[in-house]
Amino acid sequence: MKKYVLLLLAGFILSSCAQDIVISYDSEAQKTGDVFIKPDKPLMRTNLSLNDKMMFENKAVKSIRLEGLPVGPHKIDLTSNCIIYKEKPDITYETVVKENKTQEEKLETPGFSTGVYVAGAVIILTPALLLAF
Repeated sequence: MKKYVLLLLAGFILSSCAQDIVISYDSEAQKTGDVFIKPDKPLMRTNLSLNDKMMFENKAVKSIRLEGLPVGPHKIDLTSNCIIYKEKPDITYETVVKENKTQEEKLETPGFSTGVYVAGAVIILTPALLLAF
């Protein structure tokens, strides 16, 4: 029984609450396209602005889909206020939206800081040791 409780606890701790976020851009443009942003790992406390307009703040993000963007160039700023990364993710780039197309952007995000791995080990090993004795 102790093993099942430990496995359940470990699964709960390691699960992510990051979301796939979809934003429908309010545009009267006739020619539109989409942008799909996929970080290589989930980003916590993420902020996204599009053309210097804040789209959302402090979200846990697995992916972002921006739908209905007018055709043409757009500036995207993606930042995170979370301290779990080696470096603060601060990604700014321009993308060009094409009519009836989805522009896919794969982003490399900084790795986790050493403290995250230490804290994770403590969180997982403490209950295991308590259940073992």
